[in-house]
Amino acid sequence: PSNMEINYLAVLLAAVASMVIGAIWYSPMLFAKPWAQDMGFTKKDEEIMKARGAWPWLLMFACSLLTAYVLARFTYGMPLRSALEFAGWLWLGFTLTRELGMISWGKASPRLVAINSGYWLLTFGAMAWVVSVWV
Repeated sequence: PSNMEINYLAVLLAAVASMVIGAIWYSPMLFAKPWAQDMGFTKKDEEIMKARGAWPWLLMFACSLLTAYVLARFTYGMPLRSALEFAGWLWLGFTLTRELGMISWGKASPRLVAINSGYWLLTFGAMAWVVSVWV
């Protein structure tokens, strides 16, 4: 709708929520080790990632902002339950299917798919909650 007024603070908070969830999800206390193993990362890869500094984090934050904005546009005016349902369908139809496709081409293990897909399900839910509650 043309009269849509996106709450940019909600979009920002949803993006921050995504980053916080990711920092915890992919941390050593949860899935860092199995994720790194299944991604095939070596010690040299870790050194290369550290040398990149903040750029990967900044890029991920920009992607999170864009994702939150798009989700806010599609869920604008929806009650919370509908927004959460929409986020779930989005995850099922676009994220899980893409991740499962990686198994069929031998580029991902079922465990890696579960880790990455679980992150996105939680993230889409959190983002939908933030942008719906903070309209």
